[in-house]
Amino acid sequence: MLDYDELEQLAEEGIDEPIEASLSDLEDGDLSKLPEGIALSIFESDFPETLIWRDGDSIVTEIAEHIYSKYW
Repeated sequence: MLDYDELEQLAEEGIDEPIEASLSDLEDGDLSKLPEGIALSIFESDFPETLIWRDGDSIVTEIAEHIYSKYW
């Protein structure tokens, strides 16, 4: 579960790097409490790489599916 007080403290410190989180961290979370300036990075097996952040009253999600082709 996400600790929103800790995330708020990190936002006040001006952290630049995304915070790693798992899907289970988001299950019981309330992303409306996500402080601006904090980005969550989700990277798990069988799930696309995802970045989540707050912009004003909106939650923004960037999903990146990496497709690799191998040519022999």
